[in-house]
Amino acid sequence: MGIFFCDCSANDKEGNTNLKTTFDDLNYNDTGRVLLRGLSNDQLILNLSSFNFEDEKMKYLAECKFFYKLTEINLSQINLNSNGMIYLSQCDYLINLKILNLSYNKIEDLGLKELVEAKFLKNLERLELQKNEIHPKGIRYFSECDFLTNLTYLDLSENQVWSLGIKYLIDCKFLGNLVEIRLNKNNIDAECFTFLAKCNYFTRLKYINLSENKIGDHGIVSLGRCSFLNNLKSLMLLKNDVSSDVIKLYESKYDFISFR
Repeated sequence: MGIFFCDCSANDKEGNTNLKTTFDDLNYNDTGRVLLRGLSNDQLILNLSSFNFEDEKMKYLAECKFFYKLTEINLSQINLNSNGMIYLSQCDYLINLKILNLSYNKIEDLGLKELVEAKFLKNLERLELQKNEIHPKGIRYFSECDFLTNLTYLDLSENQVWSLGIKYLIDCKFLGNLVEIRLNKNNIDAECFTFLAKCNYFTRLKYINLSENKIGDHGIVSLGRCSFLNNLKSLMLLKNDVSSDVIKLYESKYDFISFR
């Protein structure tokens, strides 16, 4: 079995700590330098983006005791799947984590089910899940999470949430503190605003990105039913098959809506 080795002894010219990592006997062909940047003596940021991780490597990583100092971790593009999420969700050391980037992986619905059971989510403020093959079933698991009460930013872009996923999303208990949500490129159709209009939790929401979906004219007409609409600073609706007449009407009515 291979060994995950950490050497945090060396600093670069700017005073940042370089975490040198090596993997033995795990078919890992690259020995790289991972930037472990210190915000203070008690706060660290770990960037492992684009490293080629397998399930066993995530198991070792989740056992790193210095993780209690991490406030931000970037695990994007590391081939993380639902099995790896089991190890991550069971990590007891991420108690101070505020930002978690899991974008461009293969977490899927089962991985999201594991994630929402992680107790370290209780302090999380920003969660990035872009392009992870998440479907409405995964959003349903997500809606049952009790720990995301401090979440202010959620990126679910480039998945397969669909309008059915929006239906489940509006039942999420943590929506009350959400300031920004990204749902672009999710095959969302006109029905989405029918569901969003029923949501009473978006009291702090300021930014929504619904670009590159399939909302169309019919969906835009339902937009006015959303109680949170007048609190928004930006609603991105680019490339949604909306006619020029409807665009002209709503751009003149709401200056924070962008269709192009």
